[in-house]
Amino acid sequence: MNRKKFLIIATFLALLISCNKKSGLEGQLVGATDRPKWDNKMMPYGMVYIPSGTFHTGSSDQDIVYSLQAPTKQISISGFFMDETEITNNEYRQFTDWVRDSIAHMMIGGDHLTSNENGEQHINWDMPIDWSEDGEDAQQVNELFYAPEDRLYGRRELDPSKLTYEYKWMKWREMATDPDAMNMENRKSRSSFMEKNTVYIWPDENVWIRDFTYSFNEPMTISYYTHPANDD
Repeated sequence: MNRKKFLIIATFLALLISCNKKSGLEGQLVGATDRPKWDNKMMPYGMVYIPSGTFHTGSSDQDIVYSLQAPTKQISISGFFMDETEITNNEYRQFTDWVRDSIAHMMIGGDHLTSNENGEQHINWDMPIDWSEDGEDAQQVNELFYAPEDRLYGRRELDPSKLTYEYKWMKWREMATDPDAMNMENRKSRSSFMEKNTVYIWPDENVWIRDFTYSFNEPMTISYYTHPANDD
């Protein structure tokens, strides 16, 4: 019996050693070797790095009245990137054009969409869009423009109400505090902690008149986002 047990253990150790030699790790704990490389010195274009730090918030010791209502506490923040300057109209237009093209590709369909092995559809960005009023894609993309009765002097302009962007996020704090979130036997679905929202992404150009009542800002309302003179 002891001899049989010894042979089983010896065989197991031999297999373990042979597997380790094949991987080249020889049993050493070095972590997974197939991880992608990460350049921690990468600086996103037009952004600056704000290093990690700690600050104190709340009332100071000298503020007797509010010292108990807002006690001082220490808050630590991880490093992050932020834009070096405010975003320009033309930089934001890169986003609105991407949303516009995404919606148009979905409307046109056909070769403008591809499917993966799971049947999920994705946009084929290699396909061009014919934006002309009498082009091959006109019937599908015309819905993105104002109807003829809403056009000023017959100009064919995008309808801002048709440009929407949907985004999703996880409710991590709610997941972390929910006792059933990590109950492996009867765990809640991950989708129950997901939220999504749809927003209109075209700039509110009427703000030039609404926020500056006694100024002649109609020209800014008309051309602020569309005229190339205001790109930068």
